[in-house]
Amino acid sequence: SAHVIYEGRSEGLKRVGFPEDLRIEDFRIFTHGFDIMCNHTLVYKDKPNDRHIACGLSKINGSEIEFWEVPKLPIKTGKMEKNWVYFSDGHIYLVYSVNPYILFRYQKEWWAKCEVESPELDWFHKGEYLCNSTNPILVGDHYLMFAHTKQAMRFFQMALLIDKNTKEITHYTRNSIPLRNISTDGIHKGLIYLSGSVVMGDKLRLLF
Repeated sequence: SAHVIYEGRSEGLKRVGFPEDLRIEDFRIFTHGFDIMCNHTLVYKDKPNDRHIACGLSKINGSEIEFWEVPKLPIKTGKMEKNWVYFSDGHIYLVYSVNPYILFRYQKEWWAKCEVESPELDWFHKGEYLCNSTNPILVGDHYLMFAHTKQAMRFFQMALLIDKNTKEITHYTRNSIPLRNISTDGIHKGLIYLSGSVVMGDKLRLLF
């Protein structure tokens, strides 16, 4: 279930407009104008032996999370789609992947593929698919986002910068960012998976 934090209190969000036969997980948020948007994973439960996972987009209205849509992209997508991430500059952008770099912009009820360069990312963890981790956030003249590869429940974190104007990838880390001195008690002890980031004052806060 989805929860929001108001002045230190955790409050559940009422689901509005969602199909009944699914589970919602992997919540991330971003702002679009004055709206708080939420991207998340939809796990359909109608066929237990034939998994169907999609990426949904919703809007948070006070104590409600209202389902908007599963974006219909002009490319072939699979039955198990996860980790689409979003940002807004007045238009909503969807980062489908970073390697190759595939970006879409919402155009009045349809998603248009953006013409951007797709640099070959020289990532140290060769042969593994780079998955999106966080919604890009604006820091100065660039959007900062994180991506990851995974091996044996260990996540390797990449940071990328996307130019605010051109929406091109301009910088990235070739090696995994070391995250140390972090308490990792939880369901999977030792697992660190970044799911959000926010700038507070002069500090970057990472959520996992």
